[in-house]
Amino acid sequence: GRVPDASLGVAPPADSTEVPAVARVLAEDMDLDRATLTDQLRSGDAQVVISGWPDSVTANKVRGHISDGTLEGVSVDDRPVVAVSTGSGVAFLDAASLTTLTDMAMDAGATGMAWAGDAPDGAKLYVASGSELRSIAIPTDGPQLKNTVDMPGPISAVLWNAPPQLVHAVGSLPDGRPTIYVVDPHGNSVFEDAPLPFTPVTAVADTQPDRPSEDRTQIVALAADGVVATVDIGGNAWGYRLPGVLMGAATAASLYLLARLLFRRRSVGLFAAALALAEGMLFANSRIAMNDVYVTGFLVMAATLFVPIWMGTWRRRWQVILLLPTIGLLLGLALASKWVAAYAIGGFLLLLLLRSGLGRIIALAGMVGLTAVLGALAIRAADVPDPHRNWPFLLIMMLLTASLAAAVVRRPLRMTRSEVGSAVVWLVSAGAVSLGLWIVIGGTLPDTGLITARRLLLLAGGSFVGAAAVGIGALLAGRLGRGPFVPRQDGFLEQPAVSDGPGWVSAGTLLGIPWLLAIACLTVVPIVVYVISYAPWVALGNQFWTGFPAGHTGQTLLDLTISMYRYHDDLRATHAASSPWWAWPLDLKPVWYYQQSFAGQTAGSIHDAGNLVIFWMGIPAVLFASIAAWRRHSLALTVVVIMFLVMWLPWSRIDRATFQYHYYTSVPFIVLALAYLLAELWQGPARVAWLIARVGAVLAILGAPLLWLFRQPLCIAADTQTVNAGSEACGTVSRQVSLSDQSLAVLGALFVGGGVLMWQLARTSRRRRSAERDGQERVPRGRVSSALAAVADEPMSGVVVTIGATLLAIIAIIAVVSDQHLVDVPVGANELAVLALLVLAGPAWLVLRARDPRRFALGVVIAAALWLLIWYPNLTGLPLPSGLVNVYQGLLPTWNYAFQFATDLDPPVKGGIVDTATLVIAAAALLAAVAVMLVARRWRSHPPAQELADLV
Repeated sequence: GRVPDASLGVAPPADSTEVPAVARVLAEDMDLDRATLTDQLRSGDAQVVISGWPDSVTANKVRGHISDGTLEGVSVDDRPVVAVSTGSGVAFLDAASLTTLTDMAMDAGATGMAWAGDAPDGAKLYVASGSELRSIAIPTDGPQLKNTVDMPGPISAVLWNAPPQLVHAVGSLPDGRPTIYVVDPHGNSVFEDAPLPFTPVTAVADTQPDRPSEDRTQIVALAADGVVATVDIGGNAWGYRLPGVLMGAATAASLYLLARLLFRRRSVGLFAAALALAEGMLFANSRIAMNDVYVTGFLVMAATLFVPIWMGTWRRRWQVILLLPTIGLLLGLALASKWVAAYAIGGFLLLLLLRSGLGRIIALAGMVGLTAVLGALAIRAADVPDPHRNWPFLLIMMLLTASLAAAVVRRPLRMTRSEVGSAVVWLVSAGAVSLGLWIVIGGTLPDTGLITARRLLLLAGGSFVGAAAVGIGALLAGRLGRGPFVPRQDGFLEQPAVSDGPGWVSAGTLLGIPWLLAIACLTVVPIVVYVISYAPWVALGNQFWTGFPAGHTGQTLLDLTISMYRYHDDLRATHAASSPWWAWPLDLKPVWYYQQSFAGQTAGSIHDAGNLVIFWMGIPAVLFASIAAWRRHSLALTVVVIMFLVMWLPWSRIDRATFQYHYYTSVPFIVLALAYLLAELWQGPARVAWLIARVGAVLAILGAPLLWLFRQPLCIAADTQTVNAGSEACGTVSRQVSLSDQSLAVLGALFVGGGVLMWQLARTSRRRRSAERDGQERVPRGRVSSALAAVADEPMSGVVVTIGATLLAIIAIIAVVSDQHLVDVPVGANELAVLALLVLAGPAWLVLRARDPRRFALGVVIAAALWLLIWYPNLTGLPLPSGLVNVYQGLLPTWNYAFQFATDLDPPVKGGIVDTATLVIAAAALLAAVAVMLVARRWRSHPPAQELADLV
């Protein structure tokens, strides 16, 4: 096998009398035998190889002597080297003279070799030697034995499989049967073998990574009698990608089921399924084994089971008892896949708390606490000049706390006497347990640590005081006409309602035991599953906790978890593909997963680009879902909105570089919100839904040119100049475009055809509105076929004719007009954006003036499907001409590599989680919540005009 050029060849001096002097200098510099070197130089060879792998110091020393005239007539040349397997090992020869440079002896000799130029940790030569597979690295100072892998049986040949980077060794099993072993070069271990029906005399690997469509990825083995056997070696990626594909498909199916369980309308489920199948980010990530697929799939499945028992659709006791632990199991699997599942666990807990009066008070208190602790950490300054402070996160938390406080008053749930009793019982029980532990083991506890005698006593006292405060406070509130112990509810315009949900969602049922068990299923069970998922890691000698399992002395799971957290907390680095949380709904920076050049001037790439139709229409959809959830008292829409927010907004606190795939877990709830909006349009929308949909569609149509025109504000918001100073994306973007007569004629045909098409569509719209005013609705309500039939009615026939005529004109132009004469036209980004804005203004105006909601809904789904079809090559890595493979990046200015988002590079702030700022923010959040509740109570006494409700 050929190895990289590494030998040092020396041409002898033309004058033979200079040979002794030359030999003396070279022998001194290169530590060679002088007499042997003299004989070599006098042999008359055109060039003599005197060293196989000289180090850089030696080679530079020889070149220095040549430069100063000491070695006049001598030249140094790099020569190719070949490796030859022999009965004693591997011989490295000069490729031109076949002079032996180095011999590497092996006890069993060398029977086969394979060169792996792209092997992990550098290029290597893999050698079959008896029952050993040896890897030889070729650094600058000569070949060195790198690793030895003990094989199960003798091997005779080695093959390198470049695409998956695996080594295949032809040999036999211990019982003598022929086989082909598979060796992982990363861990240097044998993990599989493929038995053969005969002992091959030779075998070759038929791999063509530069031609994916022709790459058979097989080993072809030939027997002495001509029999051929093939072994598939290209299914390696199939094994680890198939689970992700299946999970992606299961996620789409679960979204359909979740939509049906939430809304009980088939239209919502069908729209959700169609949008899920067309979503680019869901599609791309499912095919490349990203763990985001697993965490999202498990979360959607958990939500599918949680929703019907939470809403009360499934009320039977066995359903609740069976499903709650199953939900905890799914959440645990999601948590084991990625820590972002903790956000979903928090969302499920919030939904549970919102179903009871006591739960709402706990949720509000929890929001105040989170605002105080996390908000203080967000604005705590690092010890650097001009430190970064995350004020937006603190503002978001304050707004969310205020919103929850207003909702508690505006949508009241009566706290029952049983809930108060449950709270008192819980506090008394906690105090009794703490006091008992203090009495029994308090004297044996250390003075410092997590559990001390003093802390147990403080916990007991605090629990008893809390129980007394809750009980006495509820009784006093009843005397004042408030709370569950008030004898009469006079003075209220609207009686607080008691949740009509299933009993287990109330903290007052059976002393709150079902409620507490539900909370345990949503918190304790996922943690237990998460811990169990590390069993394979513990089997390597690590520990779940100190001393367990017995005999294991490795790292504990707590230490591993802390180290993982510190990695993310301490990570301070920029990345060209990173993007902040606020950029994700707009799909401003898809992550570039893959780029590969192929034969024939082609290349392929993979981006996790979200479907712009779904992403951009998802923004107004979430807005409408939020409004409708409130005005319609919809539990289903509340689930969609809350789960979207809890999966997205927590990322606003993260200081390290983040990426658009972190938005992956939020996308299913975007899909559900958009599906609900489209179903609303299909069934006959309320005015606000129809208005939001049309305005959102207009902004989506004009979005790309608007982003190009507003590049400078985007650059300021992204702080691109800090991370990529002088970026072209934030400056003047201009290109010289060569247009032929043919290209100009095609553009003219498109311009004329587009103008006629817009005129026809506008005329059709006017006729339709006129028919509606006359009471002659052209689009009948009822079936899908009716809406589809409307597309083919008489006014639309002209549209079809215009499109056909334009296509025929373009074909004729291509056939007749020459494309040789070129005209160079300077094109600037701003000018092109203005032109695109003018061209798209017509369709945007028609959409804004649209009169048929059903056709609008179908149009959104068709547009999403077309986007997937057009972007399919950049979602799958399909080979495209090299000049076209990255053309997609020109759609938005932020998709260009030069447009980069700055990240926080301040060192992480260390210290406790509670300080003065924490207490100040807690007080401010509490005061703000109380103030909002007072205002909301007065607003409830004087509700707004009923006309506002009629809009939704």
